Amino acid sequence: MTAPLFSVIMPTFNSGRFITFAIRSVTQQTCDDWELIVVDGGSTDNTLLAVSWFGDKRIRVVRQQGYGIADARNTGVREANGKYVAFLDSDDMWMPPKLEVCAEVAPFTCHSVYRLDWSGVFSSGTIEAPKSPKNAVEILHENPCVCSSVVVRRDYLKATGEFRGAGCEDWDMWIRVAKLEPVTPINPVLGYWRTSPESMSSDLTKMDTDRLAVIDRACDEMGMSKRQKRRLVKRHHEKMIRMFFGQRDWNSAEEAFNAITMHGIPSFGAIWRMLVSVVKWGTA
Repeated sequence: MTAPLFSVIMPTFNSGRFITFAIRSVTQQTCDDWELIVVDGGSTDNTLLAVSWFGDKRIRVVRQQGYGIADARNTGVREANGKYVAFLDSDDMWMPPKLEVCAEVAPFTCHSVYRLDWSGVFSSGTIEAPKSPKNAVEILHENPCVCSSVVVRRDYLKATGEFRGAGCEDWDMWIRVAKLEPVTPINPVLGYWRTSPESMSSDLTKMDTDRLAVIDRACDEMGMSKRQKRRLVKRHHEKMIRMFFGQRDWNSAEEAFNAITMHGIPSFGAIWRMLVSVVKWGTA
């Protein structure tokens, strides 16, 4: 049996509400040289029934109980036969030409996506892919890759090692892959990324901890100086202030601001936000 060009890896757990849309976006690809590996973490809803409804021999399910998203992606990579691996979360979707376009740009690509809210309504516009290729250091400074937009050669993943950690594991992986090959952006929008109340982007406290862990590990593995690491940590706290500010979590924003002072002088934007938060807090 000839190996497919693409192996699509889709981790899922109780995603019956959305997985039909995700799978259909794969079956409607203009490039039909693919296999879809659905890695189910022990769903108890109608997820597996929704998968079986398609009756497509290119779709197969791998079941594993009680594992996290990193383990699911690792399982998918081990099961993959394609030259390229494309990642698609079970609540996201692709546009029909996605694989065909990426096949012309691979070995390591990401693309722009529309942002959807949990109900499927367009929320805050587009997440744009960068304008130029990004190497490992640049990705460490700012992750440009929405996971469901990434296509990478399977042998690069084998050479890089497994997904690690229980959060920001995709960012950690792209940093390591980019040591072999910078990520090449595709600026046209080729997919939809759905946010949810349960997503990591909504749990900013966990995001804070996970991002710091990735920064710490990457700096050590890349042999970066203490000064470079301090700059990255300071940049991280500046970003977290903006995000905590957006959720009106004034207490956490203040903690992030205090953390900045341990690594340098806060930016004007951070100082301004803290002044506003003090006023908001005092009038809450």
